[in-house]
Amino acid sequence: MKYVNGRDVLPEKLFEEIQNYTQGLYLYIPKKSGSKKNWGDSTYIKKELALRNREIYGKFLEGISFGRIAEKFHLSEKSIRRIILEEKRKMEEKREVIQDVLKEWNLDEVPVAMHHTTWGIGEQYVLKEYTERSTLKRNLTFLRVLKEQNLPVPEVVQTRKGSWYVETAEAMYLLTGRLRGRSLVNSEMLEKPFFVEFGRILGKLHRAFEICDHAMSFWQNSLLEEMSGWIQEGVEKFNPSYVNKEEFQKVLTRLEELYSKLPKQLIHRDVHLGNFLFYEGEFSGYIDFDLSQSNIRIFDLCYFMLGLLIKEDSHFLEEKKWFEILPQVINGYNEVNPLLKDERDAVVVVMKSIEYLFIVYFLSVEDEKRAQDAGNVLHFLERNTDRIEELVR
Repeated sequence: MKYVNGRDVLPEKLFEEIQNYTQGLYLYIPKKSGSKKNWGDSTYIKKELALRNREIYGKFLEGISFGRIAEKFHLSEKSIRRIILEEKRKMEEKREVIQDVLKEWNLDEVPVAMHHTTWGIGEQYVLKEYTERSTLKRNLTFLRVLKEQNLPVPEVVQTRKGSWYVETAEAMYLLTGRLRGRSLVNSEMLEKPFFVEFGRILGKLHRAFEICDHAMSFWQNSLLEEMSGWIQEGVEKFNPSYVNKEEFQKVLTRLEELYSKLPKQLIHRDVHLGNFLFYEGEFSGYIDFDLSQSNIRIFDLCYFMLGLLIKEDSHFLEEKKWFEILPQVINGYNEVNPLLKDERDAVVVVMKSIEYLFIVYFLSVEDEKRAQDAGNVLHFLERNTDRIEELVR
C-alpha cells in the first residue's frame, strides 16, 4: 500500500464530495471483499496513468486551454497544471538523448517538444520516436509511397550514413521534413465550405491508399468481426446500463446484412482535424498513419463525424451545426470517391458500431466516464437514426 493524491485518481465531483466529510488526512480505501489482486495490477494502473498524463500534455502542446483539458479529463485545473509541469520536466530530461540522436543527421538545432513522441527541429524538420519497429516501418512505407503519388505528406530524411531511421537501446527515430501549417483546434469557427473540402481531402487520401494496397502489407481488420467478437463479449461481460442489448443485436444483424457489400481498402483509422494540416486557410498535409489498416472505407467518414460529437473535445460541434455539415462532408467525399448506395445505407449502423467499440474498450480499461460519454453519443444516434439516414442518402 502507498500514498496516492486523491486528485490524481478520483473524479473531481467525487473528490469535492469527500472533502465535505474529511480534509488533510490519509484515507485508506480497502479492497472489495473476496477480491484478490492479480500480478501486475499496480503496473497496469501506473501505465494507464502515464498514458493519460501524456495525453494531457499532448493537448497542452496543441494549444488547448487548461480549463478545456480539465473538463475533458475530469480533473481540477490545479491538477492539470501539475501534470503538465511534471511532463515538461520529463521532456527536458529527454532532450539530451534527442540531441545525441540528431547528430546522425548532422543537426545541432535545439529540439522543441510538439507531442510526447514528436519533436520540432528548427523550422525544417520533425523527429518522431517509435518503440515498435513494425509501426515505424509501416509509417515509413506509407510516407514514401504517398510521396511518390505527389500527396502532401512529410518527406523522410536519410541519415548521414544513408539509413532511413536511427535506433537506440530504448527507441527508434524517424526524421521527416516539416510541412507548412498546423492542425485546427476550434471546429465551431469553420464554415460549411470547409467541410465540403475536407470530404474531398479524405476522398483523395483514400484514392491514394488504393495504390498502397499493392505496395505493402498491412493490418487486415474487420469491424464486423470485432462487433461479433470482443465487442459483443464485452457488452455481455460489463452489461452497462446505457446499452440496450436488443438494440445491439439489431445493429449487429444489420451490419451482417450489409458488410459484404461495403468496399474494403486501406484506411487512415484515426481521422480527426488534428491529423490534417492547414496553412493560411488551405489544406497543406496529411500526418500520422500509425493506426492505418484495411477495413471498410466508410469507417473513416463515420469516425470523423463521431469525433465532432465529443463534448469535451476541442473539435466539438453543437447538434444543429453537426447536422448541417454531415451532408457537406459526405458530398465532398462523393465528388472524389463516389459512394455506393449500400455505403450510404450503412452509415448509421457503422457509427453505432464504432460507439459500441468505444464503450467496451473504455470499460475494459476501467474508464467509466469515457464509456458513458460514448454511450451518450450512441443514444444521440439512436434518437436521430431516421434524420441521419435521410441526410446521407
